[in-house]
Amino acid sequence: MSQPPDNAQQQPPPGPAYGYPGPPPHPLAPPQAPARARGPLYAAIAACVASAVIAGTVGYAIGSTTSGSSTVSASPETTPAPTITPVGTAAATYSTSPTPPAPATTTAPTPTPTPATPACTDFAELTDREFKLLGKDPGAHFGKCYRVYGYVTQADSATGTGSFRANACGEKHQPKYGYIADCDTNSIFTDISANGASGIKDIVDGDAFEADVMVGKPFTYTTTLGGQMTAPTFAVLRVKQYATTK
Repeated sequence: MSQPPDNAQQQPPPGPAYGYPGPPPHPLAPPQAPARARGPLYAAIAACVASAVIAGTVGYAIGSTTSGSSTVSASPETTPAPTITPVGTAAATYSTSPTPPAPATTTAPTPTPTPATPACTDFAELTDREFKLLGKDPGAHFGKCYRVYGYVTQADSATGTGSFRANACGEKHQPKYGYIADCDTNSIFTDISANGASGIKDIVDGDAFEADVMVGKPFTYTTTLGGQMTAPTFAVLRVKQYATTK
């Protein structure tokens, strides 16, 4: 292989450094500063960057100091505490246990005559007719005292030991065939004497009796068949059996 001549290997490239003009500049390329002006330009740029860094550092330090001063001025020691006014509340009342409902009341099977303490000293006698008129309007005879007769038609656990139901009349009759024909006014007799001194506790079903009584208010009750019946009532001060219908 033949070697290129030495002068071809050492031929320098064309350019201004070797005295050649070099390729022409591109028409749109910016003009290049001379090589000797680049050093001062770099120094100026570095100085500007350093100044900006120093200015930013100083500004940050001043801002931090100002922020710290604001925080100190807003400390709790210099801020007045708010005033709190308590609102009064009514004391609550509590019950230790619920109150049970009141038990249902039932009407007594027999009435309590009024007045409870009669001041009777004399007991008037009545005919059977007069007694029937009393039975039609007992309110017109309220509080009056009479001696009456009759025979017991109910004296049991329903009426109790202090009362009984009877067919009553104004005159004393002897029973025949298990009843007294002329005594047919349904009536209710209730003891109001002290400690049962009237003798009513010894009266039983079927007894014919004589009683000293005071007229009370009429009483309406339900019969065993479900109907309503109104009867005169008598407060018994004294009662005694004189016969029996059994």
